[in-house]
Amino acid sequence: MENECFLLCNTGSSSIKLALASFEQGVFNQVNVELTDVGLIEALQGFLADLPSLSGVLHRIVHMGEAEEGPLAVTASSLQRISHWASLAPLHNYQALDVIEIITRRFGDLPQWLFSDSGLYRNLSALRKLVPLPQSLSTDWPLQRYGFHGLAHRNMWRQLPSSLRAKKVITLQLGSGCSATAWDKGEALENSMGFSPLDGLCMRSRSGNVDPGVLLHLLSNAEFGVEALNHLLTQGAGLKGISGLSGDMRELLQSHDERAQLAVDYFCDAVTRVIGAQMVTMGGIDGICFGGGVGENQPAIRAKILAPLLAFGADLAPELNGKNAAFRQLNKTGSCMIYLTPVNEMQEMFGQYTEKFRPQR
Repeated sequence: MENECFLLCNTGSSSIKLALASFEQGVFNQVNVELTDVGLIEALQGFLADLPSLSGVLHRIVHMGEAEEGPLAVTASSLQRISHWASLAPLHNYQALDVIEIITRRFGDLPQWLFSDSGLYRNLSALRKLVPLPQSLSTDWPLQRYGFHGLAHRNMWRQLPSSLRAKKVITLQLGSGCSATAWDKGEALENSMGFSPLDGLCMRSRSGNVDPGVLLHLLSNAEFGVEALNHLLTQGAGLKGISGLSGDMRELLQSHDERAQLAVDYFCDAVTRVIGAQMVTMGGIDGICFGGGVGENQPAIRAKILAPLLAFGADLAPELNGKNAAFRQLNKTGSCMIYLTPVNEMQEMFGQYTEKFRPQR
């Protein structure tokens, strides 16, 4: 029916994004609730008050191993899978399980569906999945690269002109969490994250790549236990760790502190180097997309990331780069294509649900 209404839940480590969607209206009434201010139950109760009758609930799940992208039905088996992989995405999976439980208590057997954020990368090549350790070390959690932010990267790629989607593109999800995905002919070839969402680019409070020797040193000589080290890498590292501030890019850009500027420089250099590496992986590049809170709203960061790539054909147009965040082309004539592609993971979830259960009529 045209007036069917769905609840969409995107549960993060410190906030929950909620929205409604219908086949007639698309995604609407999107809100972001900071869980530092209210609990999950309060956040959901406030949003669910006076809602229309629901036909289903859609959830983004950060880590489900090599699950398909979705939609996957919420069952005892799929819930167990979320729980199993939660140790590798503890800031997200446990909160998502709590949301599912709260909704189940309120709505009983209302259909609920899952969308795997690592599902986009389940078909990566054996080379791109490889972790250089004996595979026998972890049979229940196979040691391989899984990749994350799949919904965000898929959503950015979908926004591109069809001619560019058939070429070599890099999508950049730059927010509190950060990652890059290389695409060729519509296939995701690699993601900068790996075994867990801690890997890859420096993030707001997550470390990204760190020499494992540093971690061994902290465990052996700095009186760190596993829990304390996990807290450091997830909530005290990255831009926050470098700067000594919150790690929020807006604060860093406004600060005159030397460590804040160093954090900005480190971040931009890391993104530039990942673009360069993925460009080599693909044997060239036809387009670059910026998404996420930092990627969409910080023109100075986009310019700083792309400046070293001018010699490789990425020429940003300053008069286009400085406008408000909205889908648009950012490059000069003669450059590879550069786009600002605002990420809407809610729209991506509902689009995938629609494709499966309500194909074109």
